[in-house]
Amino acid sequence: MLTILQQLGVDASFFWQFGIFLVLWFALSKIFFGPFHALIRQRHERMVEDREAAEKLVAQAEQKLEEYRRMIAAAKDRAKRESDAILESAKAEENKILGDARDRAKQITQDALRELEQQRSRLQAELEAQVETLASQVAAKVIGGGR
Repeated sequence: MLTILQQLGVDASFFWQFGIFLVLWFALSKIFFGPFHALIRQRHERMVEDREAAEKLVAQAEQKLEEYRRMIAAAKDRAKRESDAILESAKAEENKILGDARDRAKQITQDALRELEQQRSRLQAELEAQVETLASQVAAKVIGGGR
């Protein structure tokens, strides 16, 4: 084995260099690599926690959005029902007003017809009463010579 080491050019300084390397490795691991590795691990844990928190917030936001959509749909349904009820009430009121107007117009027409009939009857009675007088006057003028 010693011959192999000599052929490779390894002498006692190699072991000293290897020892110094190991000492430096352990020292740097404790001083530099350990804290750096801990920092990377903490960042990774924080990123995982933040991602989970973000996913929870997204889920809550989607839940709220769905809740708002349901509330909007319910409000639209309520508004539609109220609108339909108002329209139906307005149509009923319109029908009532038109019915009252038709009844009033019919009543006015009937009153006018009755009044015309009364006037016709009154005029006919007056004319019948005056016919005798006019006939006598006409006959008297015709017979009397036009005076």
